[in-house]
Amino acid sequence: PVLDEMEPVLTGQVQDRSFRDFLIQLAVEKSTGLLVINYPDERVRYGFWDRGGVVAWRTDPIQETEVLGVLLMNADQISQEQLQESLSIMEQKGCRQGEAFIEMGLMTFPQLVMVLGKQVEFLFQQVMRVREGQWAFYTLDSLPEQFLPPSLRVPSLIYRGLIQFARQMQKAELQKSHRDHLDEYVAFSEDAKEVLKEVKLTKNERRFLEIMASNSWRKRELFPVSPLS
Repeated sequence: PVLDEMEPVLTGQVQDRSFRDFLIQLAVEKSTGLLVINYPDERVRYGFWDRGGVVAWRTDPIQETEVLGVLLMNADQISQEQLQESLSIMEQKGCRQGEAFIEMGLMTFPQLVMVLGKQVEFLFQQVMRVREGQWAFYTLDSLPEQFLPPSLRVPSLIYRGLIQFARQMQKAELQKSHRDHLDEYVAFSEDAKEVLKEVKLTKNERRFLEIMASNSWRKRELFPVSPLS
């Protein structure tokens, strides 16, 4: 209901590159707010962003395969019987499933925080795979509730996803994607430099960034000086 009284700061299409770029912008600006994604099948997914990274997802209607207990069962971390027991505890005590797992002795509180973080990362990857839908982001002063997982490092996941995608491309296709940009200059904003510190880079990748920052380079000039393949 609160969103009915607000205007989103930006909207767009999930399949558009602007979606990925905006998620990186949220990290750069350390934004807090709510990402709302409307899919063609009438599902609505809500992503809760805290200081630049997502900390939780909610979907309406609830998707059973994305519920914590089902994810753990499908990963062979708990049994069907343990899942059912957790549901009974939730119904009896009005608690969340993670709290039920702790009561059952299946995990400690620190383990629950770690598992919830993995769930957030899994759902983020699901979001990035879907190529249809409309999104909107609403800036908030603070989130409506506290979430246990720390903010997910979104730029790092996007970067690794792009690397994997590029490796799967044919050489000619990859070269074609660069062709129209070879005479453009490459530069980093000061805010972007801070976000890059959070990205897990290999030694050669970090060396390449140092080379890029050392001079004013056109893209075509970077290929012969790159320590990467």
